[in-house]
Amino acid sequence: MLTNIRIVSRSYLLMASVAMLVFFILSGKNASASGPVLNFARDATLSINVQGAIRDLECSGRQLMLESKLAGKCDSQTLYQASGGVMGNKAEVKGGESSVFVTGVLISPQSKGDPAGIAEFNITYTKEEKDSIRIHIEVTHLTDANWSEPISFSFKFPLAMFQGGECVIQSATSEKTHVIDHGSRELKGYGLKKCTLKKGKESISIEAATEAQLSIIDGRGFGANFIRVDASRQMPYVKSRAISAGQKVVFETVLSVRTE
Repeated sequence: MLTNIRIVSRSYLLMASVAMLVFFILSGKNASASGPVLNFARDATLSINVQGAIRDLECSGRQLMLESKLAGKCDSQTLYQASGGVMGNKAEVKGGESSVFVTGVLISPQSKGDPAGIAEFNITYTKEEKDSIRIHIEVTHLTDANWSEPISFSFKFPLAMFQGGECVIQSATSEKTHVIDHGSRELKGYGLKKCTLKKGKESISIEAATEAQLSIIDGRGFGANFIRVDASRQMPYVKSRAISAGQKVVFETVLSVRTE
Protein backbone atom coordinates (compact mmCIF):
# COMPACT_ATOMS: atom_id res chain seq x y z
CA MET A 1 0.00 0.00 0.00
CA LEU A 2 2.79 2.40 1.00
CA THR A 3 4.70 1.52 -2.17
CA ASN A 4 1.66 2.34 -4.31
CA ILE A 5 1.28 5.72 -2.59
CA ARG A 6 4.94 6.51 -3.28
CA ILE A 7 4.57 5.58 -6.96
CA VAL A 8 1.44 7.70 -7.35
CA SER A 9 3.13 10.63 -5.59
CA ARG A 10 6.15 10.42 -7.88
CA SER A 11 3.85 10.25 -10.91
CA TYR A 12 2.02 13.40 -9.84
CA LEU A 13 5.33 15.19 -9.18
CA LEU A 14 6.60 14.19 -12.62
CA MET A 15 3.39 15.36 -14.32
CA ALA A 16 3.51 18.65 -12.41
CA SER A 17 7.14 19.21 -13.40
CA VAL A 18 6.39 18.53 -17.08
CA ALA A 19 3.37 20.86 -16.98
CA MET A 20 5.45 23.62 -15.39
CA LEU A 21 8.21 23.16 -17.98
CA VAL A 22 5.72 23.42 -20.84
CA PHE A 23 4.24 26.55 -19.23
CA PHE A 24 7.62 28.28 -19.04
CA ILE A 25 8.52 27.31 -22.61
CA LEU A 26 5.26 28.68 -23.94
CA SER A 27 5.61 31.78 -21.78
CA GLY A 28 9.09 32.37 -23.17
CA LYS A 29 7.82 32.03 -26.72
CA ASN A 30 4.99 34.45 -26.13
CA ALA A 31 7.30 36.92 -24.39
CA SER A 32 9.79 36.87 -27.27
CA ALA A 33 7.01 37.33 -29.77
CA SER A 34 5.19 40.08 -27.89
CA GLY A 35 5.65 43.77 -28.62
CA PRO A 36 3.72 46.83 -29.76
CA VAL A 37 1.27 46.33 -32.60
CA LEU A 38 -0.19 48.95 -34.94
CA ASN A 39 -3.48 48.04 -36.63
CA PHE A 40 -4.23 49.98 -39.80
CA ALA A 41 -5.73 49.73 -43.29
CA ARG A 42 -8.16 46.81 -43.69
CA ASP A 43 -7.03 44.02 -41.33
CA ALA A 44 -3.35 45.04 -41.56
CA THR A 45 -1.15 44.52 -38.49
CA LEU A 46 2.40 45.87 -38.09
CA SER A 47 4.32 44.17 -35.25
CA ILE A 48 7.44 45.62 -33.61
CA ASN A 49 10.07 43.41 -31.94
CA VAL A 50 12.25 44.01 -28.86
CA GLN A 51 15.02 45.62 -30.94
CA GLY A 52 12.49 48.16 -32.24
CA ALA A 53 12.50 46.78 -35.79
CA ILE A 54 9.47 45.55 -37.76
CA ARG A 55 8.92 41.87 -36.95
CA ASP A 56 6.40 41.43 -39.75
CA LEU A 57 3.31 42.86 -41.40
CA GLU A 58 0.23 40.73 -41.89
CA CYS A 59 -3.00 41.45 -43.72
CA SER A 60 -6.00 39.13 -43.39
CA GLY A 61 -3.69 36.37 -42.16
CA ARG A 62 -1.17 36.72 -45.02
CA GLN A 63 2.40 37.84 -44.39
CA LEU A 64 3.13 40.81 -46.65
CA MET A 65 6.45 41.81 -45.06
CA LEU A 66 9.31 39.97 -43.38
CA GLU A 67 11.53 41.34 -40.61
CA SER A 68 12.58 44.86 -41.65
CA LYS A 69 15.20 46.94 -39.86
CA LEU A 70 18.07 49.39 -39.85
CA ALA A 71 21.23 48.12 -41.55
CA GLY A 72 24.56 49.47 -42.74
CA LYS A 73 28.24 48.72 -43.27
CA CYS A 74 31.22 50.69 -41.94
CA ASP A 75 34.93 49.87 -41.70
CA SER A 76 34.14 46.34 -42.98
CA GLN A 77 31.61 45.79 -40.18
CA THR A 78 28.03 44.86 -41.04
CA LEU A 79 25.52 46.45 -38.68
CA TYR A 80 21.88 45.51 -38.22
CA GLN A 81 19.02 46.23 -35.84
CA ALA A 82 18.53 42.67 -34.63
CA SER A 83 19.63 40.23 -31.96
CA GLY A 84 23.38 40.65 -31.42
CA GLY A 85 23.44 44.00 -33.21
CA VAL A 86 21.82 46.25 -30.58
CA MET A 87 23.35 47.32 -27.25
CA GLY A 88 21.93 45.13 -24.48
CA ASN A 89 20.23 43.08 -27.20
CA LYS A 90 17.14 45.27 -27.02
CA ALA A 91 15.93 48.82 -27.57
CA GLU A 92 13.65 50.97 -25.46
CA VAL A 93 10.26 50.47 -27.09
CA LYS A 94 7.17 52.42 -26.02
CA GLY A 95 3.88 52.41 -27.85
CA GLY A 96 0.18 52.99 -27.94
CA GLU A 97 -2.63 52.50 -30.43
CA SER A 98 -1.42 55.17 -32.87
CA SER A 99 2.38 55.34 -32.51
CA VAL A 100 5.49 53.47 -31.34
CA PHE A 101 8.71 55.17 -30.16
CA VAL A 102 12.05 53.37 -30.28
CA THR A 103 15.50 54.30 -28.92
CA GLY A 104 18.61 52.12 -29.07
CA VAL A 105 22.29 51.85 -30.00
CA LEU A 106 23.78 49.83 -32.86
CA ILE A 107 26.94 47.86 -32.11
CA SER A 108 29.16 45.60 -34.18
CA PRO A 109 27.87 41.99 -34.00
CA GLN A 110 31.53 40.91 -34.30
CA SER A 111 32.60 42.82 -31.17
CA LYS A 112 33.57 40.91 -28.01
CA GLY A 113 33.40 41.85 -24.34
CA ASP A 114 31.96 45.29 -23.64
CA PRO A 115 30.96 46.56 -27.14
CA ALA A 116 31.27 50.22 -28.08
CA GLY A 117 28.25 51.97 -29.55
CA ILE A 118 28.57 52.88 -33.22
CA ALA A 119 25.32 54.75 -33.82
CA GLU A 120 22.32 55.75 -31.71
CA PHE A 121 18.91 55.43 -33.37
CA ASN A 122 15.49 56.90 -32.70
CA ILE A 123 12.55 55.59 -34.73
CA THR A 124 8.92 56.69 -34.58
CA TYR A 125 6.17 54.64 -36.25
CA THR A 126 3.01 56.74 -36.58
CA LYS A 127 -0.38 55.89 -38.06
CA GLU A 128 -0.97 58.75 -40.48
CA GLU A 129 -4.06 57.82 -42.45
CA LYS A 130 -6.32 54.79 -42.38
CA ASP A 131 -3.97 52.87 -44.68
CA SER A 132 -0.53 54.42 -43.96
CA ILE A 133 2.25 54.46 -41.35
CA ARG A 134 4.96 57.13 -41.37
CA ILE A 135 8.39 55.98 -40.20
CA HIS A 136 10.64 58.76 -38.90
CA ILE A 137 14.30 57.80 -38.46
CA GLU A 138 17.07 59.71 -36.69
CA VAL A 139 20.57 58.24 -36.46
CA THR A 140 23.41 59.92 -34.53
CA HIS A 141 26.88 58.57 -35.30
CA LEU A 142 28.99 57.91 -32.19
CA THR A 143 32.35 57.20 -33.86
CA ASP A 144 34.39 58.38 -36.85
CA ALA A 145 34.06 55.76 -39.58
CA ASN A 146 34.09 55.13 -43.32
CA TRP A 147 30.74 53.83 -44.52
CA SER A 148 30.51 51.75 -47.68
CA GLU A 149 26.78 51.33 -47.00
CA PRO A 150 25.32 54.25 -44.99
CA ILE A 151 22.55 53.33 -42.58
CA SER A 152 19.23 52.59 -44.25
CA PHE A 153 15.91 51.06 -43.23
CA SER A 154 15.69 47.78 -45.11
CA PHE A 155 12.21 46.43 -45.96
CA LYS A 156 11.91 42.79 -47.04
CA PHE A 157 8.94 41.34 -48.92
CA PRO A 158 8.46 37.56 -49.39
CA LEU A 159 8.73 36.50 -53.02
CA ALA A 160 6.29 33.66 -52.43
CA MET A 161 3.59 36.19 -51.58
CA PHE A 162 4.08 38.39 -54.66
CA GLN A 163 5.10 35.77 -57.23
CA GLY A 164 3.04 36.36 -60.36
CA GLY A 165 2.26 39.96 -59.35
CA GLU A 166 3.99 43.14 -60.38
CA CYS A 167 6.22 45.84 -58.98
CA VAL A 168 5.91 49.50 -59.97
CA ILE A 169 9.00 51.65 -59.35
CA GLN A 170 8.86 55.42 -59.66
CA SER A 171 11.66 57.96 -59.86
CA ALA A 172 11.33 61.73 -60.13
CA THR A 173 11.13 61.44 -63.94
CA SER A 174 9.84 57.97 -64.85
CA GLU A 175 7.70 54.99 -63.88
CA LYS A 176 8.36 51.33 -64.75
CA THR A 177 6.34 48.18 -64.15
CA HIS A 178 8.05 44.81 -63.68
CA VAL A 179 6.32 41.43 -63.64
CA ILE A 180 7.54 39.31 -60.71
CA ASP A 181 7.91 36.00 -62.52
CA HIS A 182 9.91 32.87 -61.79
CA GLY A 183 13.00 33.80 -63.81
CA SER A 184 13.42 37.58 -63.89
CA ARG A 185 16.33 39.21 -62.04
CA GLU A 186 15.93 42.66 -63.60
CA LEU A 187 14.12 44.27 -60.69
CA LYS A 188 16.56 46.87 -59.38
CA GLY A 189 16.85 50.62 -59.06
CA TYR A 190 18.47 53.46 -57.10
CA GLY A 191 17.41 57.01 -56.24
CA LEU A 192 13.70 56.10 -56.41
CA LYS A 193 10.70 57.91 -54.92
CA LYS A 194 8.19 55.06 -54.60
CA CYS A 195 8.02 51.26 -54.90
CA THR A 196 4.71 49.38 -55.01
CA LEU A 197 4.18 45.62 -54.97
CA LYS A 198 0.83 44.40 -56.28
CA LYS A 199 -0.90 41.06 -56.48
CA GLY A 200 -4.61 40.53 -56.87
CA LYS A 201 -6.57 43.16 -54.97
CA GLU A 202 -3.78 43.97 -52.49
CA SER A 203 -0.88 46.37 -52.83
CA ILE A 204 1.84 47.53 -50.47
CA SER A 205 4.03 50.54 -51.14
CA ILE A 206 7.07 52.28 -49.68
CA GLU A 207 7.35 55.99 -50.45
CA ALA A 208 10.34 58.25 -49.87
CA ALA A 209 9.26 61.18 -47.72
CA THR A 210 11.36 63.88 -46.01
CA GLU A 211 15.03 63.80 -47.15
CA ALA A 212 14.73 60.17 -48.28
CA GLN A 213 15.40 58.03 -51.33
CA LEU A 214 14.73 54.37 -52.14
CA SER A 215 16.59 51.54 -53.80
CA ILE A 216 15.22 48.11 -54.75
CA ILE A 217 16.76 44.74 -55.57
CA ASP A 218 15.53 41.21 -56.27
CA GLY A 219 17.08 38.99 -53.61
CA ARG A 220 17.22 36.00 -55.95
CA GLY A 221 20.31 37.63 -57.47
CA PHE A 222 22.23 36.71 -54.30
CA GLY A 223 20.35 33.57 -53.31
CA ALA A 224 17.62 35.12 -51.13
CA ASN A 225 13.85 34.62 -51.38
CA PHE A 226 12.71 38.21 -50.91
CA ILE A 227 12.49 41.58 -52.61
CA ARG A 228 14.33 44.27 -50.67
CA VAL A 229 13.55 47.99 -50.63
CA ASP A 230 16.01 50.22 -48.76
CA ALA A 231 15.03 53.69 -47.55
CA SER A 232 17.95 56.02 -46.77
CA ARG A 233 18.94 59.67 -46.52
CA GLN A 234 18.99 61.29 -49.96
CA MET A 235 22.63 61.63 -51.05
CA PRO A 236 24.76 60.99 -54.16
CA TYR A 237 26.27 57.52 -54.49
CA VAL A 238 29.95 57.08 -53.55
CA LYS A 239 31.92 53.90 -52.82
CA SER A 240 32.88 55.08 -49.35
CA ARG A 241 31.71 57.98 -47.21
CA ALA A 242 33.56 59.36 -44.18
CA ILE A 243 31.15 60.24 -41.37
CA SER A 244 32.29 61.94 -38.16
CA ALA A 245 31.11 61.27 -34.63
CA GLY A 246 28.19 63.52 -33.73
CA GLN A 247 26.84 63.72 -37.28
CA LYS A 248 23.08 63.13 -37.44
CA VAL A 249 21.12 61.58 -40.30
CA VAL A 250 17.35 62.14 -40.49
CA PHE A 251 14.86 60.80 -43.05
CA GLU A 252 11.28 59.56 -43.32
CA THR A 253 9.39 57.00 -45.33
CA VAL A 254 5.71 56.09 -45.61
CA LEU A 255 4.39 52.51 -45.65
CA SER A 256 0.92 52.00 -47.16
CA VAL A 257 -1.35 48.97 -47.61
CA ARG A 258 -4.38 49.15 -49.87
CA THR A 259 -7.10 46.70 -50.84
CA GLU A 260 -9.23 47.37 -53.91
